[in-house]
Amino acid sequence: MPEPSARMIAATVLKRVVKDRAFSPISLHHAFRQNKLELRDRAFVTHLVYGTLTYLGAINEVLEQLILNGLASIPPILRAILRIALYELYYHEKATPHAAVNEAVQNTLDCLGRRFSGLTNGVLRRFLREKELFFVHKEDPILRLSQDKGLPTWLAKRLLEQLDETSANAMMDFLNAPIPTHFRLRKNITVPEMMDSLQSEGLKPALHSHVKGAFQTTGAIATSTLHRQQKIAIQDAGALASLSLLPASIQGPILDACAGQGGKTLSLLDLYPKNEVISTDLHLKKLHRIQLSKKEQERHSLIQWDMKKSPPKELTESAPFRTVVLDAPCSAFGTIGRHPEARWNRSQKDVEKLASLQTIMLDQIAPLVAVDGVLLYIVCTWTKEESSEQIDSFLKRNSSFKLDNSGDLPAIKRFWPHTDHTECFFVARLRRENISQ
Repeated sequence: MPEPSARMIAATVLKRVVKDRAFSPISLHHAFRQNKLELRDRAFVTHLVYGTLTYLGAINEVLEQLILNGLASIPPILRAILRIALYELYYHEKATPHAAVNEAVQNTLDCLGRRFSGLTNGVLRRFLREKELFFVHKEDPILRLSQDKGLPTWLAKRLLEQLDETSANAMMDFLNAPIPTHFRLRKNITVPEMMDSLQSEGLKPALHSHVKGAFQTTGAIATSTLHRQQKIAIQDAGALASLSLLPASIQGPILDACAGQGGKTLSLLDLYPKNEVISTDLHLKKLHRIQLSKKEQERHSLIQWDMKKSPPKELTESAPFRTVVLDAPCSAFGTIGRHPEARWNRSQKDVEKLASLQTIMLDQIAPLVAVDGVLLYIVCTWTKEESSEQIDSFLKRNSSFKLDNSGDLPAIKRFWPHTDHTECFFVARLRRENISQ
């Protein structure tokens, strides 16, 4: 049996992401482990998957018109093959229509037989003849942003509540374009040494244009020698910049609540080499993946905590903390450049549920912050319910906390993709006061 083509691999990944709600980066990683592809073909597969996911809403609308009984009437793998082909035919600037159509027909024939291959041929050739009828310029700015930049209409409306149309378009252009991998240095390596090592492996590292201490590159940096040696850490520049709102010097242990995969835990251990870091999460299995040296392990503790419930005894015994970081679960709309499916998998109700969860988490963690201690709240999204309104509500409920405007650091900072060249982050630094004074 012949090896699957790049377009077939892309369709298989797309099917898994859309049907099973799998994460696109993980699905692509699995596909590349199963199929040995040249770097050029890997890049092509990634482009097809991410591009199709970006414009999935508009592509689905067109296919609903082209297929007699709609998308739901055909098998999931055929939906994926047609979506990939339609993306390539309309959105891909370097597309070769003949190759895209012929290969889609052949892939359908191989998967489903002649009955469905004829449908694929007819749908795609009709689209080529009439495509200008399906993509009509929208006069309404919300519909225009939705169609042109690949957003559900409700989310386009929400974005235009915060940014003017020019800025919203610029932001989506940044997120929809190929995003380089951001990383930072860890230990025992200089910038020239890092540059030489990565360049020798065919990568093109460069300083990040806006974030101090951050670098960027294209290519497979995760498999580089320096990453395997733990001399560099992959981390979005916005995530790194979020921690810059913490004071330069910190006393006592640092609590990294809801630590997730441990990226910020690792940053905190590196930024504050004399401090202990306590990481909590509901799922400790994720945190066990962090690779730490023996000395780092001595400064690091893991505690399981479902933050919808009261903190466990072993955590309260270590409280209060002078520094607490809460990187809360959120809608993650700021990361749709790397996770384009998030724009279609979330709804307004999801935003409301996540905002309610963040409220619970903030209230659970507030008593653990010491008087004159700092609470740093971080989300990678732009919705008001999860950012500015969340903090306003928390301050009204908790009179002992104030925005920390001390020093040169801002108390609140938004990182916008089109101005800061990072993913979208909202960060608020709060300080607990002694209200008995």
